[in-house]
Amino acid sequence: MTPTENPAFRTVVGIMAACASIDSWMRAHLADKGADIILPGMTEVLVLVDVLRSRVSVPLIDSNLAYAEHAVGADPIIAMLATCKRLEANGPNAVVIPCNTAHAFVSSIQRQLDISIVNMLSEVIAFAREKMPEVSRLGLLATAGTITSRVYHSTAEAAGMTLLVPDASVQARVMESICGADGVKAGFNSGACSSHLAAAIAHLRDQGAQAVILGCTEQPLIELDAETR
Repeated sequence: MTPTENPAFRTVVGIMAACASIDSWMRAHLADKGADIILPGMTEVLVLVDVLRSRVSVPLIDSNLAYAEHAVGADPIIAMLATCKRLEANGPNAVVIPCNTAHAFVSSIQRQLDISIVNMLSEVIAFAREKMPEVSRLGLLATAGTITSRVYHSTAEAAGMTLLVPDASVQARVMESICGADGVKAGFNSGACSSHLAAAIAHLRDQGAQAVILGCTEQPLIELDAETR
């Protein structure tokens, strides 16, 4: 879906692929140039949102969610495929993509490769099936993009398992634990991010989850007490 087809978004006049070193002046400059929406090119940029909020008068869009919904910005498949092709040319036996959100595009990329992509999601579900055969209801804590893409849902359902996800308010806390000012991507692994993650795990357990997948690469770095784990 293009921005003009999606009433939830105004036309994107300026989109900037950014890294965490981009400062607030650069963001304000884009708005001054007439950008209606700014789409950071890396999830890590979202840790700057609190700083930028006072300087930028236009929305900052979570790129994980935007890419997974195909709502805003270019489809990343071309860039991902090009990278996989370069890896393939070096003669590996397989390609590993250690990003849960990126798995929304793995099936499209795999068709263009002569070597296999190790599907992290399939491996997680297979591990749960083998090590915890009594578990049929799995909880998932991940980025909004991963959940929206439903790639974990289809993998779990194919294995005969039910996948549970947080409600909107708890999902907001999950995103805070990952991308917030005190989140794991900002370099924290205790404090607020631990509280958010522990609350989300408790929420899924209350829904009936027998085990919980930490479905974002950095989440296992967050400290949790023994009882929560």
